[in-house]
Amino acid sequence: MRTPWFYILLLLLWATAALLPITADEAYYWVWSQQWAWGYFDHPPLVAWLSALNPWAGRSALALRAPFLLLTSLTMAWKYRAHAGWLLIAPGAHLWLGWALPDTLLLVLGTLTVHFFLRWYRSSDDYVAALLFTLSLVGMAYAKYHGVLLALALFLGHPKVARRPAFYGLLLAGALLYSPYLGWLHEHDWATFQYHLSGRYSGTGGGASLLAFGAVQLLLWFPVVLFWSHFPRWYRLLALLMAVAFGWGANRRFSLGHLVQSTIHPH
Repeated sequence: MRTPWFYILLLLLWATAALLPITADEAYYWVWSQQWAWGYFDHPPLVAWLSALNPWAGRSALALRAPFLLLTSLTMAWKYRAHAGWLLIAPGAHLWLGWALPDTLLLVLGTLTVHFFLRWYRSSDDYVAALLFTLSLVGMAYAKYHGVLLALALFLGHPKVARRPAFYGLLLAGALLYSPYLGWLHEHDWATFQYHLSGRYSGTGGGASLLAFGAVQLLLWFPVVLFWSHFPRWYRLLALLMAVAFGWGANRRFSLGHLVQSTIHPH
């Protein structure tokens, strides 16, 4: 995309973000930000921390979304500038509007995680990439649990990484950075996991719910299915992991298809 059109596109994104009203979910996470904590009931705390750092968050929709929109704008300019137009017509494009949600942070940090992992994988002595990969991975874990599926897909898609001793050192460093949140979960009887694994499911699911989920996702991601063999192995693994995870949720009578869109993105 040529530079003038890209800037016009960014302007339209910011204008749209300013006009759309604050959603119930955004208000929910903003309430979290009124009290600093290592964790909260529903998701990891990064979304609340970012809002808490914004002194103008409660003044308007744009003020609340500004930090998130800045992150999506910078990510788009850095990584997807040449294909930004196509990116905005893909499923999940609404997340580029910078909603004050964990999904937005997952999109940005997932992009960083993939970029720096692949850079370090191709050049094992690139210590800057290794450091940035670790920080991005931990940030993704502090944003939303679903990031673990992206990490698994990357590792399983690049099995030779297990031969590098440095890989285990990076994982240990990441675990240490994540330990305060794990400590909070332990102190609160792992309430977040209990909610996501059982508490949020209600009613009956079964085959009908699972088929409906599969039909919607197939419709949304038909291009991925059509060009399946053209995608790298880690990307195909991620698609399968997400299909299994959210298919299980659909079978349990709860599924948010847009979460698939926020985690699966081209790179």
